[in-house]
Amino acid sequence: MRELISKNLEQKLIKMKSLLNLWYPRNLTLHGCTTILKSLTISKLVYNTSVLTFPTKFSAMVKQAIAQFVWNKKAKIKYRTMIGLKEQGGLDMPDFQIINEVLKVVWVRRLSDSNGTASWSHIPLSYLKPVGGLFLLQCNLT
Repeated sequence: MRELISKNLEQKLIKMKSLLNLWYPRNLTLHGCTTILKSLTISKLVYNTSVLTFPTKFSAMVKQAIAQFVWNKKAKIKYRTMIGLKEQGGLDMPDFQIINEVLKVVWVRRLSDSNGTASWSHIPLSYLKPVGGLFLLQCNLT
């Protein structure tokens, strides 16, 4: 498992940091940093993390790399403000942890909507069958 994480995640993090280092000397505005993070860095991590589980420490390392790229020193505003909406005074920066959690929820919703007809759904449904199968996903627990 350690080798899997190393190949898929640590290498991506190293590439992400080197890409951010290329952009750092350009003295980007905060909005410029946000654009670089959204378009060039986070998007490269999303595929691997949407199909693999990863340790929570990886998410913290991504968060640290983002903060270091934006500030290069101690953060001048709270992280919650950075990821907040522009309308609420935030910078609308991507939060890697939230993006990953949303992707996993969407995956479960797609599984539920497929009704077992999609070819990819047979594997997860085989694991869910002993506890109720698709019925488990369609229950309203609120």
